[in-house]
Amino acid sequence: HARQQLGRVHSVPMLSVSFHTGFLSPQQHAYKFTRSEIDGIDETSPVNDHFSNNTSVVISLVVQNGERRKPRSDIWEEDHSFPIRTPDLLFSTTLERDETIDNFVTTDYPPKEAPPRPSRPSRPAPPS
Repeated sequence: HARQQLGRVHSVPMLSVSFHTGFLSPQQHAYKFTRSEIDGIDETSPVNDHFSNNTSVVISLVVQNGERRKPRSDIWEEDHSFPIRTPDLLFSTTLERDETIDNFVTTDYPPKEAPPRPSRPSRPAPPS
């Protein structure tokens, strides 16, 4: 949600709900959080005016063992009609392909693997 003030757009948090996965029971499929359980709605916040006293959030979910399968695979994972894909089909002649490679490919062709990115630092604890 956003609000425009003084010609600039500012984000306005709607709500935030946090709970530990150990809180989830496999038999329960809906969790209801009342206003007092919603993070970020406190009595001093100006956002408080946007929520009535009977505000609640219902989260519907399914707890299962293992990871969920993808709903469908990507087309390039399924299409085996071209076992080896090369850029040759992009050029009408080998001369055109060679000229393009000479003009546009950098010296580190084929590309080297990028060094692994350092891990992000952990988030700081919320202020108390």
